Amino acid sequence: MGAVRLDVRAAPGPGVLRRCCPGGDGAGAPDADAAGLQHRLRSEIAARLRASVPDGWEVSAGCCWHPSPGPGTLHPDVAVHRALADEGRLQGAPVLCVDVSDEPAGPRPARAYARLGVDHHWHVDTRRGTVQVSVRVDADYRRCETFSSDSSDSSDSSATRSAPAGSAWVDFGVGIVHLDGLLLPTTLTTRPSG
Repeated sequence: MGAVRLDVRAAPGPGVLRRCCPGGDGAGAPDADAAGLQHRLRSEIAARLRASVPDGWEVSAGCCWHPSPGPGTLHPDVAVHRALADEGRLQGAPVLCVDVSDEPAGPRPARAYARLGVDHHWHVDTRRGTVQVSVRVDADYRRCETFSSDSSDSSDSSATRSAPAGSAWVDFGVGIVHLDGLLLPTTLTTRPSG
């Protein structure tokens, strides 16, 4: 099934957030097993964040963000934002955007989020079993921590430390969430039962 294309008129301010097909923009669609894993991780991350956000904040999963003005449509797998106004209008940039992929983090989506004022970005790499947590400094992100199932994961930045997911408390600007067990090796290597 292809991505759902939405015809959304430009809105003043940070733009509009809409729920869309979990496939995002349809580029490089994963196989069924990878898509199932990504869906489960997206749902689990969203549930953990929902349990941690204060009143007046919401968590959206599988969404399309139409910034106005902006670089076109963005497809965060999970976004934490102030409660939506009428017609899905954002009341400011999301505080956190999460991307779930079976590929390493690329700079393109993260830079777009940073330029639009998203303070926190996470990249979940299902192939490597890592969560890369970054915080915006000025107009770009500084990679802060990489959490993995394997505490021996090395990093290329002195500001980065690796920690097993079982001990991972992460501040995302409006709350703190625990990533315990999010990326267990069995989660990454076992096919979905069904």
